[in-house]
Amino acid sequence: MLTEKTFSTGNVELFYVEGPPSSPPLVLLHGGFALWQRFLPLLPTLILRWQLFAVDFRGHGASGRVRVAPDRPHPYRALAIIEKMDTLQEILPEEPAAFFGHSAGGYGALYYAAHHPQHVRAVIIGDSPLSRTGLDAITLAARP
Repeated sequence: MLTEKTFSTGNVELFYVEGPPSSPPLVLLHGGFALWQRFLPLLPTLILRWQLFAVDFRGHGASGRVRVAPDRPHPYRALAIIEKMDTLQEILPEEPAAFFGHSAGGYGALYYAAHHPQHVRAVIIGDSPLSRTGLDAITLAARP
């Protein structure tokens, strides 16, 4: 039903599971301190209508980790983690994908949509702690 895979963001390997390619793509982004398995109760229903991509963020689950260095920005702050969402295009089909971001994963979905609107069909945010500061960071990061 689901195939386990990894892809490189340039400095770390991210783990994800992928469903069969018979439907439009749906990317599931978990919240902080969670794993892709957070979505297990939803998968039997979702897989009937969507090609699923459920990703473990950097430092979560089976995804790689990076070393914290005092002379660099902290690699596990929210924006540092979701900036790696840019590399999702490597694993997604060419047709636009829907994104569901739970909690902090909502920022990842919004970040991807701000940077790649042509590849986004819809964004669904669930129980996300959205704030003006966080949204400003995504908006500023998306500007050329």
